[in-house]
Amino acid sequence: MSFLSIKSLKYTYPGEDKPALAGVDLEMEKGEIVALVGPNAAGKSTLARAIKGLLDPDSGEVLIDGRSVRNQIPDKRVGFLQSNPENQLVTSIVEEDVAFGLETLGMDPAAIKSGVDRTLAQLGLERFRRAMPHHLSCGEQQMVALAGALAPDPAVLVLDEPTAFLDPMGRAAVMKALDSLSEQGCTIILITHEMEEASHADRVALINEGKVEDVSPPVHFFRNRSILKAGRLKQPFAVRLAEALEERGVNLPSRSARMDLFISTLKSLAADLPSGRSENECRPPDSVSENDALALTFREVAYRYTSGISEGKDVLKGVNLEVAEGRMSLLCGANGAGKSTLLQMSNGLLLPDSGEVLFNGMGLDALGKQPGGIPAHVAILFQNPERQIFSETVFDDVAFGPRNLGFDEKRVKESVLEAIRWVGLDADVHSRSPFKLSGGQMRRVAVAGVIAMNPKVLVLDEPTDGLDPYGADEFMSRAQQYIEKTGATILMATHRVPDSITDRCRLAVLSSGSIRANGEPLDVLLAPDEPLSLDFMPPHIWAQIRLLKDGLGHQPVSLDPDGAVKLIVDAVTR
Repeated sequence: MSFLSIKSLKYTYPGEDKPALAGVDLEMEKGEIVALVGPNAAGKSTLARAIKGLLDPDSGEVLIDGRSVRNQIPDKRVGFLQSNPENQLVTSIVEEDVAFGLETLGMDPAAIKSGVDRTLAQLGLERFRRAMPHHLSCGEQQMVALAGALAPDPAVLVLDEPTAFLDPMGRAAVMKALDSLSEQGCTIILITHEMEEASHADRVALINEGKVEDVSPPVHFFRNRSILKAGRLKQPFAVRLAEALEERGVNLPSRSARMDLFISTLKSLAADLPSGRSENECRPPDSVSENDALALTFREVAYRYTSGISEGKDVLKGVNLEVAEGRMSLLCGANGAGKSTLLQMSNGLLLPDSGEVLFNGMGLDALGKQPGGIPAHVAILFQNPERQIFSETVFDDVAFGPRNLGFDEKRVKESVLEAIRWVGLDADVHSRSPFKLSGGQMRRVAVAGVIAMNPKVLVLDEPTDGLDPYGADEFMSRAQQYIEKTGATILMATHRVPDSITDRCRLAVLSSGSIRANGEPLDVLLAPDEPLSLDFMPPHIWAQIRLLKDGLGHQPVSLDPDGAVKLIVDAVTR
């Protein structure tokens, strides 16, 4: 018998006609890692809650080591990380939050302290021990919530998007911890929209429309085109590259869906080629073109935390950043680098300790006296969409901003329906409650609420978190189309370079309290002083630059994944 057995599980939310789970079957062995993937609203989070025992299924069963989770609400054998870390933080001090689950098990104080110490060390969180969770960045909060799920040493661990808010270092720490737990016999379900993470699992399971449609090892799963299409999934770059090499007649010595493992295969193929350098000629990435008008300007902006674990720390140290009008500017940096802090200064939600923020050359104080105030010109989307959603229907939520700006109802309706269309939601969603939507759909609603105000500048904090792979690419494409149609400017924070970055974007790097680089993407990514670590780059760019750094091949670097495949295949087979 399998250690974790899910049999014909069905569940329909009250008031809904369509089941969220329509007969889920899944078998897992002790110590196995299964990545659960699928489109937004497929039933992934519902299944996670059912395994934890947080909802009572209409029919079917979840068995752990032969014993049902029914009447075990919640089941203490299961560690559970929700997709929104704020929903899981229950105390005002990090170490107390991590200890909470251990205390509910009735453990003695010495065992609780030992469990907290072990888990904080495992995730590299010792420095946050006495911090207040609400003073941490969203990514840091996610790590604390994960520590709380790990501390009780569960037999089954269910993680709902555990790295959604994390930078590459945090992601690596989580995956390393999961490997260690798996070796110790913990059975792990990893819900993820990141195909590179899914390729790390023992098997990948697609859930779609409430049913598991396929379960197989990553190297096979990601070669099944019909499954990928059904799940709105993308192939990991290593799989795309392997298929292209095989089509070129290359006999690969080994296969892997993980780029970090497949790179050794590429190196062995390219080892006999003449070394070379990139043919891309890069300018120093330090300024906006003189021909570009400026939508936002940050001049010598400094900010110091006044409370929490970082009290007295200068998070921003004289930041100088120019945001070109009518373009998409990406602000990249690690968790806790100050990206959200800087974004909130763009529309006056936070004020710098020194320096100034300008909109079209005008100070924000003066802008606030204009009709509609700052929000009519600069609108912001927070990193967590739940913070911005509060109305009973999607329509009223999206309409809140336009109505506050004095739009008449005819214009309100036009703006709302157009915004809903722009973010890729179905037209019939406007009458639904936003709180009955999936996390990815809620994020789209929050974005629509910003777009509907028709601002000159959209400030977006990690807007693609929680979106399925095609949804994330679609969002970036729609954002670029929105810029081209309206002339608006987008400033977007991200903890890694998006797969779909193009040369129409600009890329700025925030590190150690200042802007290390700001310019065209390739100028920044290939800058000699390396302002951005390779870890922050998507796999197709990471692989190209990694080969160049190792002196293998002589090629330009492509921002486009298809172009990257062709360049690498040409380089290692010529």
